[in-house]
Amino acid sequence: MAYLTSDLDSIIANLETSLSKGYAEVTHEGNRLVYRTTAEILKAIAYFRALYNNATDAPVSPAPKVRTFFLHGGNRGIGF
Repeated sequence: MAYLTSDLDSIIANLETSLSKGYAEVTHEGNRLVYRTTAEILKAIAYFRALYNNATDAPVSPAPKVRTFFLHGGNRGIGF
């Protein structure tokens, strides 16, 4: 899933808030996620910070299409 930097900011803030309050539960955009340990919350924070460090809000252009043509002369005496 692609995240905008504003989405990542709010996710990281929610995770840090739940960690500071001692809750193992995070709600983001109506979705509730319960973590088992604080280590899982710390891993999630590290994951989303890594995404944030690599995130850009610029639109991604699609990769150019590459087409390969194969020509052969068969038995017609045409050499390529």
